Amino acid sequence: MPAEPAARPADDLRDLAMAAKAWPFDEARKLLARIGRGAPDKGAPGKGLPDKGYVLFETGYGPSGLPHIGTFAEVVRTTMVRQAFQRISDAPTKLFAFSDDMDGLRKVPDNVPNQALLAEHLGKPLTAVPDPFETHESFGAHNNDRLKGFLDSFGFDYEFLSSTECYKAGRFDDALLKVLEVYEKVRNVILPTLGPDRRKTYSPFLPVCPKTGRVLQVPVTGHNLDKGTITYDDEDGATVEVPVTGGHCKLQWKADWAMRWAALDVDYEMSGKDLIDSVRLSGQITKVLGGRPPEGFTYELFLDENGEKISKSRGNGLTVEEWLYCGAAEYQPLFGDVPQSSLALFMYQNPRRAKRLYFDVIPKAIDDNDRFSESYQKQKLAEQLENPVWHVHNGSLHETKVNIRFSELLSITAASHAHDEKILWGFVRRKLHHSSKTPPPHYAERLRYAIAYYEGFLSGTLKYRDPTQHELAGIRDLISELTALSPGCRENTIQNKVYKIGNRYYAKDRLRDWFRAIYEILLGQNSGPKPGSFFKLLGVDEAIGLLVRVVSGQNIANHRAGTTDDLKLGIIERRKHVNERKHRRKTLGYSLSRAAFRISEDGEFSLAIELLQESIEIEEKNPISIQYDHNARLAVLRRQLADYHCRDGNLQCAIDEISKSIFLCRNIIRLKKSKDQFRLSLSLLTAANIHHQSGEINEALLMLDEADAVLSMLGRQNYNRGAHQRTFAASLRRRINAGNYGGKSQPPIVKHL
Repeated sequence: MPAEPAARPADDLRDLAMAAKAWPFDEARKLLARIGRGAPDKGAPGKGLPDKGYVLFETGYGPSGLPHIGTFAEVVRTTMVRQAFQRISDAPTKLFAFSDDMDGLRKVPDNVPNQALLAEHLGKPLTAVPDPFETHESFGAHNNDRLKGFLDSFGFDYEFLSSTECYKAGRFDDALLKVLEVYEKVRNVILPTLGPDRRKTYSPFLPVCPKTGRVLQVPVTGHNLDKGTITYDDEDGATVEVPVTGGHCKLQWKADWAMRWAALDVDYEMSGKDLIDSVRLSGQITKVLGGRPPEGFTYELFLDENGEKISKSRGNGLTVEEWLYCGAAEYQPLFGDVPQSSLALFMYQNPRRAKRLYFDVIPKAIDDNDRFSESYQKQKLAEQLENPVWHVHNGSLHETKVNIRFSELLSITAASHAHDEKILWGFVRRKLHHSSKTPPPHYAERLRYAIAYYEGFLSGTLKYRDPTQHELAGIRDLISELTALSPGCRENTIQNKVYKIGNRYYAKDRLRDWFRAIYEILLGQNSGPKPGSFFKLLGVDEAIGLLVRVVSGQNIANHRAGTTDDLKLGIIERRKHVNERKHRRKTLGYSLSRAAFRISEDGEFSLAIELLQESIEIEEKNPISIQYDHNARLAVLRRQLADYHCRDGNLQCAIDEISKSIFLCRNIIRLKKSKDQFRLSLSLLTAANIHHQSGEINEALLMLDEADAVLSMLGRQNYNRGAHQRTFAASLRRRINAGNYGGKSQPPIVKHL
């Protein structure tokens, strides 16, 4: 998360922020009321600025176990409040990430190695316990570094404080002596919350044994303010006197928290619902010490997949690393901002509601982040301040539009069992009509993360099942409906067909059973994206082929959906449903030309040629009403067919087909329509390339000259659109001038333009 606020007109932004309803702004206004509205004068303390010279935010961490996602949640939410406060106040701010590493190790965590080693040091301060990972001088130091590591990875602006260092360096000495001074008053705050036996022995001070180094839970028999000491009965029966300062003692939990608030003059700290009573008691003790309790915010706790509270010692629930890396930490830099932004958004949303935190919440968080980001770009500033991504990115969100949802990517990853981003990109670019075989960076990051998520979380949880007879009947009707659709139809059109079949076979209140059946049969899950989105991404013909496999009783659990084999099955099924209605035959023609293009990418040019010839035959026998569009489509199909013949080594057939394409283009060209000029230039350049391959240099040069003339007719507005054609033409001229006649086929023009 960015530390510096984005540049905005200060006065306008402040006024809007003061009126914003997002919960971080609510918290920021509470804090502003605490310190006053005035701005500091050249950094000097005064109205609007605490005596220490800055407004202090604090988060706490107990390093008795590895840092968990709840720790991160507290830091990111506090940072969001801090950012909101910076928009309504000029007061300097700091964030302390405080580690309670002076606490004694009470039990051995379940999720660490060398547990026997830790068991030998129970009761010692965490910074005095050996590191079971054998990488640091102590267990506390190891966990502190883990905390700082993932805070740094998110770019948080914070200062780290160690309880051990503060106690031993004397930073807390004055506050500890104050606790000793009001010893009985502190006890009187806590005693009503204790049982009868505990009341007799309770002391806010816990001595650290000089002999064993353990934090002792022993009766304190006396205290001496003048000497600054306490007296206790040691475990061996001896009476021991130790100073309360210099790290010889530490305070019990609630008194320790209060002492810290008073010593550091903390202005804001949030905490979980389980600490409501502790916050109340610590606040009372802070007042006894002469301090002022910080402003606070109570958030709900995270639950694991079983609805139980997550715990750092048990290691249940989801970790930060699992969200960020999906078990593939070595690839994390390749995922970009996708996991970080979605995790921060999840923390922002509904902080006062208990939320289940398991791997299946990640896709929705990513999709929500995309939706909020898309709307953010269209919003006015006042609306942006209410948008969650403003708080995730501190108002510095760069526009990156993604036209596919992560849940859709996961569905196609699972269905195709893809372990390669190139396979996934093939589906995406066909849906988006993207020309590049290489995904742009912001798409590549998502593809990699989708694969990592599938491999790390999903692959072992998929449970496919066979359809019932009732479901089979619905799937057969769905196949029939899909064969009537063009492969280029919208996903909403496909979704409507799915709904139509569902309403035919299921009552309205049971319609969700139809969708659940689709997910369980095709994806091995009980939920997923809209079937229309999934089928569109898979490809309509590929989806038909996959459904045909289901109807025929094939096991698709290990089948790679979306392959050209599914495509071929889909085409065969379309042929079965073709009748004399022109619409059905035209739809088949579109599917054949699309199938030909995809199959040609796999090098099956002979089959691609057969499919394209069938498509041309359908187009010629079933012309649509507008002759211009009919001839334009035929021109494109014949140019594509010429390219396939050329790549298949049949140059004469290629020349015949490209000549027909040029003839059609010349007859329909309207000089004022740039798309006609582009179409003709493509056919001419394809012809030049084919003639060059066949050694007919003069014909190639004639085609190039005419292509140059057509491209020169483009107006200034459309001039840049012909850049690729001009580049190709110049390259081909250079090859001809260099004497490169024929030989290995050059990259086909239709693949580049």
